[in-house]
Amino acid sequence: MYCQVADDAQDFYGQSHGPSLYKHLAKHPRVKSALGEWATSFNITADWLMNEAIGALWAWRWSSDERKGLKWRTNRTRYRSVVCADAFELRLKGWEMELMPWAAYLKLVQKEVKKTLADYRTRSVKKAESEGLVRTPRTYSAANLDWFVLYQFAGMSSVQIAKGLRQRGIQVEESAVSKGVKAAATLMGWEGLRTRKRAANRKLG
Repeated sequence: MYCQVADDAQDFYGQSHGPSLYKHLAKHPRVKSALGEWATSFNITADWLMNEAIGALWAWRWSSDERKGLKWRTNRTRYRSVVCADAFELRLKGWEMELMPWAAYLKLVQKEVKKTLADYRTRSVKKAESEGLVRTPRTYSAANLDWFVLYQFAGMSSVQIAKGLRQRGIQVEESAVSKGVKAAATLMGWEGLRTRKRAANRKLG
């Protein structure tokens, strides 16, 4: 269907590719309707993922190998300005050599540096957050991401996921799966986590 719409649009625009045709196809009623049904079926609510789907369809039209392999191009480059903290500055009074031993002055300097750095870090973090940056967790569980995909897109419940894992010899409780799914959603900033009532098993490929 996408290829047919693209071919029809090619006659209208007089071109077979390019930004204008891409935008036309992304807004075409038939394409939007089909994508909407697909998104509803797999509980997809994120706009960025819908845009990635349009990009995949675009790539599949020109590459039979990518279409047969159902490959998605997820390495598109996105440009933005780098968020940079303000300059770090610290000015202290000089060493009064006749009144203060070097060890005492060194201790004073280290104390002031530590305090000023802590304040600097707090201000810098607030600035980063105001620019839309989020903190990256030091660690994350790959299993949580797998469970998220099964729960959100395949429509499996936490109970079903845990049962499937136990059948493979992996002992995990349903509550752990549920927490893992929520942790993965938080990690990715996914706001549209589906409700349990909409569970329905689907194959992902």
